[in-house]
Amino acid sequence: MENTNQSIAKENLDKWQMLGHEPVYERGVVRLHQFKKYFAPNVIVKEYVEEANEWAPVVLNSTFEELRAVDVLPERADLALDESGHLLHQGDFEQRYKLYLDAWVYEETADPNFEPIPNVRDFILEEPDSFSESRGYIPLKFDPKLNQEFKPEKLYGADGESEDEFKANKAKEAINPLLDQILEGLSPEQKIEALERMAAQQNIPLINGDEKQEDPTPTPEPLAAAPEPGAKIKVAAPCGGEYTQGYAKQHARHCKNPECVSVAYGDGS
Repeated sequence: MENTNQSIAKENLDKWQMLGHEPVYERGVVRLHQFKKYFAPNVIVKEYVEEANEWAPVVLNSTFEELRAVDVLPERADLALDESGHLLHQGDFEQRYKLYLDAWVYEETADPNFEPIPNVRDFILEEPDSFSESRGYIPLKFDPKLNQEFKPEKLYGADGESEDEFKANKAKEAINPLLDQILEGLSPEQKIEALERMAAQQNIPLINGDEKQEDPTPTPEPLAAAPEPGAKIKVAAPCGGEYTQGYAKQHARHCKNPECVSVAYGDGS
């Protein structure tokens, strides 16, 4: 029996005080003194499994965690668990629950024998609904967000990209098929003109993939190898020919080019 409006009638309080029971004001119920017990935090609630002939931990339906005795509402643990945290047989629980019903004061027309007796396992797996205005009970450790669509705070690509980088890469991958659709049916020259117009509207520079881009860094001229000792060094003559270094006059006599003569006799070579 639950007092759904959480207010406790004076008749019940007087009766419980006389019998030594403890009111639970926040839930409007009572703890019977003869069944009151306390558990250590590490006590796991266990139920007897006939098929395996052993005691097994009770697992929460909401989180799949093993149920601790301290997580069960105290007034319910009093009635449904023994001192070791074992779940009572349904028949033993019903006897205790009838004593619990007898602790209440009823109107003359009411009969506690008609109060429904819950299933002992379901009884320990409930808690008050704190998510709505309902005064009823919901599964223990129920989380209403578990049924909502999961929305991650951050998205990352397979290669560790940020969400913006991932979207940008996807956009790049999609642009070529999109351009093919837009330019479908045009001649190569018309496609180039269309691309140039679109690029100009978006202020995007076009780069011809067949052309090599100029490297702004100048390429240094290769260094001339030092001549070997005794090697003859060729010198370019003004006439376009060449002569061996030190033989400018001989070249001028045979060449007769005024410029070559001037160089030959002007520098004394």
